[in-house]
Amino acid sequence: MRIHSLFIPLALVIVSCSPKVIPSFQKTYPPSVSSPQDVVVVENKTVKAVPENAELLGSVRVTDTGFTSKKNGTYENVVNLAKNEAWQAGGNFMVINQHLEPDIWTSNIHRINTLVFRADSAFLNKTNSYDLTYTESLPEIKADQKPGLVVSGSAGVEFRTDRLSDQLTPDQKEHLKKLNRGTNLNLDINYIFKSGQGLGLVFHKYNATSQDNVMLEYQGVQESGLLTTNVSMVFYSLVYSLRSVSLNQKHTILTQIGFGPVFYKYEDHFNNLHEQMTGNTLGMLCTFAYGYNITKELSLGGKLSYCTGTLTSISHTDPEGVTSVVKLEKEQREGLNRLGLSVSAIYSF
Repeated sequence: MRIHSLFIPLALVIVSCSPKVIPSFQKTYPPSVSSPQDVVVVENKTVKAVPENAELLGSVRVTDTGFTSKKNGTYENVVNLAKNEAWQAGGNFMVINQHLEPDIWTSNIHRINTLVFRADSAFLNKTNSYDLTYTESLPEIKADQKPGLVVSGSAGVEFRTDRLSDQLTPDQKEHLKKLNRGTNLNLDINYIFKSGQGLGLVFHKYNATSQDNVMLEYQGVQESGLLTTNVSMVFYSLVYSLRSVSLNQKHTILTQIGFGPVFYKYEDHFNNLHEQMTGNTLGMLCTFAYGYNITKELSLGGKLSYCTGTLTSISHTDPEGVTSVVKLEKEQREGLNRLGLSVSAIYSF
């Protein structure tokens, strides 16, 4: 029993003295070269491109555990650890895209981030480990950005950022405050080109409801009842889209900006009375969506959105059904600015 109790902490000390190796592969194959030492390694400062037919398998990061000894954290040792992971995953070409040297503040060992590729033998024969020269121009190292349709959808909460008028009574302010928080729904379809840029169409809707028991006066008669107010804003637009995918194919970012019409609708229901205001204006929508790639096509994550616009006139329909158009003075104009936070899904065809 004593032997076992001594062996366990000793084993932990031995393991902790070695650097931490963090592999992250989207694809793996059987080894394509005879040993890890046959994996070709280059520094990013030496190589700026790889062949188009070189397949990106993933990445390997070698870092400090906090207890790694300087002897075990030499540059040669951490590179060999990364090469072993690359070899096991079927890679034969490794690019060190980040190299942190030892320092007195963070770590006394070398730390590296690498990209692992599976390249053909003709390309490998042109290279020497730690030294790479080219006789021809090659495409840049970047994530695979296949052109095609990208559809995204999101739903969440949205907050109106405009201040309420100081001319409102406390009861009115309390009722309208509830309309400053609602739900949003966003659907869009985009065509993304190989560069990652694209064009799309977007539908964005905001809904909010407020209910209060109030006393109102209409045509000289006071009446108590439940006041229900519904607000909706719908935005349609052609958008400029930009999609980027991380080199390890695990993260997707989709940003959009567009200008288009915003349709506003405000409805009051009080007992048997119904009052409505509608209007439209030009608005702008900006979105930023992040997704973690569950599959090659589907990513799930969150979206931050901001929609802006200002109503300068409204169409008012009173309880008698009479409709009139009212031009709003500067201090009366209705701000439609909203900040949204949603869960989202992005699907690339």
